[in-house]
Amino acid sequence: MPVLEWNEDFCLGIEHLDNEHRYLVEMINFFYDACAKKSPVENLDIFLKELIIYAAAHFNSEEKMMKELEYVEFAEHKERHLFFVKTIVEMKAEFEEERKDISVVTLTFLIHWMRHHTQLKMPNLAGLPPETEGQWCQR
Repeated sequence: MPVLEWNEDFCLGIEHLDNEHRYLVEMINFFYDACAKKSPVENLDIFLKELIIYAAAHFNSEEKMMKELEYVEFAEHKERHLFFVKTIVEMKAEFEEERKDISVVTLTFLIHWMRHHTQLKMPNLAGLPPETEGQWCQR
């Protein structure tokens, strides 16, 4: 059973961003499964490398769109992205330095991130007037 299931609460209503978020949910579940099967701790290093690469590409895509649409909360949202990357880089450094299993900490952070970050519905991102906010996410 997945540790995190994609649901409509994660939906932004922007297909390519929703697909990228879906993939992140899949990555988290893959990592959870590996942990549950007591996969070698070295797999954490591989996962963190892949996560950093994927997050950088996703955040670049999301931020580019935000700039194009003159998203009013761009600076704050970008700060959240920087926090995510910084946290994952620090986790990776801790793992490489101490070679200890930080799987639980990593999973907890990622699950919390997905549940909270992707649910910032960002109605202004789509350029919709406030009265259409309830129609923002095509479910």
